[in-house]
Amino acid sequence: MSEQPSTSPAAPPSALNYDEAATWVTQYLSGCEVELAAETLDTYRRKLSRFLSWWAGLTPRPLCTAQLAFRYARHLEDQSGSSRSHNLHFAVLRRWGWYLVTQGRLETNPWQRVVPPRQPVQLSTDWLVFREIKRLLQSFDCDKLSQHRDAVLCRLMLKTGARETELARARLKDLRPIGPDGTEAWLTLQSKGKQTEEPVLLVASLKQDLDDYLRRRYPSGAYPSDAPLFTTYTDDDERPMPPREMRRRITAALRRAGIKRPGITPLSLRHTAGKQALAKKAPPVAVQEMLRHEHIRTTKRLIDQEHRRATAAERFLSHY
Repeated sequence: MSEQPSTSPAAPPSALNYDEAATWVTQYLSGCEVELAAETLDTYRRKLSRFLSWWAGLTPRPLCTAQLAFRYARHLEDQSGSSRSHNLHFAVLRRWGWYLVTQGRLETNPWQRVVPPRQPVQLSTDWLVFREIKRLLQSFDCDKLSQHRDAVLCRLMLKTGARETELARARLKDLRPIGPDGTEAWLTLQSKGKQTEEPVLLVASLKQDLDDYLRRRYPSGAYPSDAPLFTTYTDDDERPMPPREMRRRITAALRRAGIKRPGITPLSLRHTAGKQALAKKAPPVAVQEMLRHEHIRTTKRLIDQEHRRATAAERFLSHY
């Protein structure tokens, strides 16, 4: 009896049609719920929905191939928006494309050859110089509990590079004293765009400031472990302090301190932590770990911008 020739499995299709794309987007986002923070997942959903809406408006409606990907890239180039926003768009679409490949739905990722616009070398947000740091921290009336809280919030961002969104999620149980005397502590944060948790170090003086604030907030000395790290009050009801309120309070403090130059925003406090650590000769990799950048090239943008300012050749042209 002769053997039947074996048949190899069919190769995955090279294109995706519009009618099934929405289902694959839903499946992809469902899988992302495990690894992505809710805020980041919402961003992914918006970017993919925007692509599907654009695709739906094409007549005739083509298949999703590399040709369609390049066509969408040209469309985005004609739209207003920053290169950072466009980069994020392509990053989300590229990850969705790889998902389709891993699921055997596509043979190749249609987005893999699309080169997003280069990000600008200059950061849009500036940082505080040392005298401005002092003015900001001296601007609080710490006799008031709310201003004591705001002072600790600003100092924590200036000393660890934490983001407002991370601090808004932090709970008292995320504080873990370290060392034989417990004068320092790790504060575990849920980093931007991730479900993973990463620590920042509270040095002794910063931990002491936070302890002083918490003792005023809980005079009995009983700290509920699930309580938010920072709270606000509405009708005597203590609630988590949302990122928007943190930004509003930081902006008010910057204005009160007379720091109004362009490029200074609440995000400047995070950049200041990285810049000041580099100025004090912290290794770039250590700064990357403190700021929890996924890639060293993100940290390097901070380094390169300051290096360009400090070594500018334009300063040598003083003879004319």
